[in-house]
Amino acid sequence: MPYYLVVLLPTAIFAVFVPLAIVMVRQTVKLQRQEIIRDLAAVFHMPSTEDKTRLIPSFEFVKFKYFLGEQDHGLGRSPQDFGLWAWFVGIAPFVLIVGGISWLGFAVLLGATFPPPLSGLMGDAVTPSWAVAMISALLGAYLVNIRQLYRAINNFDLSPALFVLSAIDIAGGVALAIVIAKGFEELFSINQLTGSGLVLLAFAVGFLPSAAIRDILNKSRLSSFKKENMDVYRSFSSTPIEIVDGINTSVRDRLEDYHITSVQNLAAANPLMLFVEAPYGVYQIMDWVAQAQLCSSVGSTAVYSSLEIGDTDAFRLGKSSVGSALQRQSVNNRGRGGDVQCGPKQICALCARRKFHQGKYSDPS
Repeated sequence: MPYYLVVLLPTAIFAVFVPLAIVMVRQTVKLQRQEIIRDLAAVFHMPSTEDKTRLIPSFEFVKFKYFLGEQDHGLGRSPQDFGLWAWFVGIAPFVLIVGGISWLGFAVLLGATFPPPLSGLMGDAVTPSWAVAMISALLGAYLVNIRQLYRAINNFDLSPALFVLSAIDIAGGVALAIVIAKGFEELFSINQLTGSGLVLLAFAVGFLPSAAIRDILNKSRLSSFKKENMDVYRSFSSTPIEIVDGINTSVRDRLEDYHITSVQNLAAANPLMLFVEAPYGVYQIMDWVAQAQLCSSVGSTAVYSSLEIGDTDAFRLGKSSVGSALQRQSVNNRGRGGDVQCGPKQICALCARRKFHQGKYSDPS
């Protein structure tokens, strides 16, 4: 195989074929989900329905997100998808930046000879440190950005601007890795860093460029920059969605593609939107959302006790005999100036929020 084909083939795959395939998959996902939305619309607007003009806000959000809005609702417009020209304009920076870096990286790996402007950068080494850093950072940045683009397909927020952002992210990660490699080499004369240490460091910088920049600023003595208060991260934490009955680690990995990483995200999710986008049943999703809303309302500690009595839904818990009894007891005791004496396995939203369990549960508000 000719030399130029060996270099151009992986460059074309990285810079051209992969982004085009992502856009084509996005269009396929749009058509498939539009069919699901049409089926839901047929269910919500049955011929026997008396009021056919009644709007369901959560369902209208789903329709407009997938460009199925109608003009007969008085809105005066219909949502439009991105045009073909917009995709070409958005992908162009990605092709140029990724293609240029890939071509240079693969050429260096194959020991190509460069014209005088580039030959001076090569130096005497067979593979200079900056080239090793560039290739490693490119792989790390490319992997994380392709993963983000794939998640954007699942969540259907892929846009031409996201390709531009990915190109900037890749270019920034590669440039930062090259600067770090040359800085170690020039300032500290660490030539041994061209081995596995440099590969790991550059890959990490390319994989998380923003984290690397933030760490450098936090550890620097630059007083003109605001530094983050690390005590905030140690004082606050988010509740994982595994606390919801029916969600395990594999389900959480799927929900992360739809930007649902905590109980708060799930509690505020649109069940119909999630049903269209995720491979789960509508009743299952509604139960998960209700459990997440209960956890956001009363706190994770209270949910532990509610699991013991089998009440993991806010509506069921409010209508259950335990919840009704505790609420009546709460009203009677408050009328006598006393506190509610709840059993160790009993919990209700009112008791948890007002700390009626004698300090056992913290106030979620």
